Amino acid sequence: SGIDAETKNAFINSGVIHILCVSVFNDGYVILIFIIVFGRFSIYVRSILTVVGLIIFMLITGTTPPVVRATIMGIIIILTFLSNRSTNLFNSISIAAVIILFFSPQQIYDPGFQLSFGAVLSTAIIYPYLQSWIEKLNFKVKWIKKILLFMGVSLSAQLGTIPFTLIYFSKLSVVSIIANLFVIPVSGIITAIAFITIFLGSFSSLLAQYFAYANNLLTFIMMESIIFSGNLKFSFLC
Repeated sequence: SGIDAETKNAFINSGVIHILCVSVFNDGYVILIFIIVFGRFSIYVRSILTVVGLIIFMLITGTTPPVVRATIMGIIIILTFLSNRSTNLFNSISIAAVIILFFSPQQIYDPGFQLSFGAVLSTAIIYPYLQSWIEKLNFKVKWIKKILLFMGVSLSAQLGTIPFTLIYFSKLSVVSIIANLFVIPVSGIITAIAFITIFLGSFSSLLAQYFAYANNLLTFIMMESIIFSGNLKFSFLC
C-alpha cells in the first residue's frame, strides 16, 4: 500500500511483481541463514530453532497467505526430514492449502493466494520436464547450465501465474525471464544483508550502518534495473 503507482507498474511490466510479496523466496533465505548460524548445533536443535525462526518471521510479516503457505511447507519439509519420511512438493502445498482454507475459506479468491499457489504448482509440474531436457543437453560449461536451470524455474513459475496476471493486471511481461535472472538473486542478497544488519545493530550501530549503506546501493541498482526494463516499449503485451 505504500508503493506508488509508477513503481508498482514498473514491477508489473518487467514481470517481477512477485518479489514484493513475502513468500517462499524469503522463507528460503530465513532457513539458509538459520542453518548457517546454527550449523554447529545438532540437527534437532538446528531444526527446532529454524522452525521457531520461520514462525516468528511469519508473524512479523503479517501472516499473509503466501508467507503462511511458505512457512507451512518449510516446517513440513523440516519435520519429514527429521522423521526420515519422504515427502514431495504436492503433499506439502496441499497441506498448506488445507490449513489456510480451513481457517479462512475466502482466501481462495485472494489474488495473492492464487498467484503463489499457481506458481508453486506449475513449478512442481513443469520444471522436472525442463530440468530433464536441460540435463540431456550435456553442457560442458557449468555456468551456462546453471543459468538455464534457473531460467527453467522462472519460466515454470510464470506459466502458472499467467492466467491470474492477465486477469488482475491485463498485462503479459515479455522481459520477465531475463529480468528475474538478475532481480531474484539480488533481492535475496538484499534480504540476507537486511537480517545481518538487524543482527549487527544489537552490538554495533556503526558496523550495521556499513551493511545498511551497501543494501541501499544494491536496492537502488535493482530498482533502476526494474524501472529500465519495465519502461521498454516491448517489455509487455496488453
